[in-house]
This record gives sequence, C-alpha cells and structure tokens, in this order.
Amino acid sequence: MSDRTQTKWVTLAGTAEITITDPDVIERVTGPKGDEWRAQLYNLHTEEDVLSHLAFNCLFNGVEQVNRLDGWADLPNDAATMVRVGDVHLEGVKDA
Repeated sequence: MSDRTQTKWVTLAGTAEITITDPDVIERVTGPKGDEWRAQLYNLHTEEDVLSHLAFNCLFNGVEQVNRLDGWADLPNDAATMVRVGDVHLEGVKDA
C-alpha cells in the first residue's frame, strides 16, 4: 500500500416510503420457505431485514418496484413499491 492510503467511514442517510400490498413480499423471506429462499438469494431473516433491503435498493439503486429485484421478480408490479422521500444526505465522515 501507498503511504497515501486512507480508510474512511462514510455515513449516508435517506428515507424511502415502502408500500406493500402483497404479504408474500415479506412472507417468502420470513415464512416456512424462508431457508430455501435464503439459500438461493439474500441473507435476510426478519421483516426489518426485508424492509432495509428494499429501502437500500430504492435509495441507492433507484429501484421503485419490488419485482425488479431477484427473489421477487414473479410478483405483480404493485406488490410493493418504493419511493425515495427527499435526498440522500451525508451524515458524516471519520477515520476508520
């Protein structure tokens, strides 16, 4: 490594409004087939995990419909929608 190498921790914050009209959005992850789903897809376990995953994809990848994500592609367009509310903003930068 160069003597100029720096490692920083950057904290960003934003808000996503998530509307879920199909309970399968959460239940396929947290329900009885959740282990099978996780084996193929993401390491999500709780409703909070799912909501965080959806919010992240909305805020940082611009995803607005759950069926645009692996693991939910078979659901209808309105099964869950995500909308960014306001801007994502910098909360802080500090040395790691």
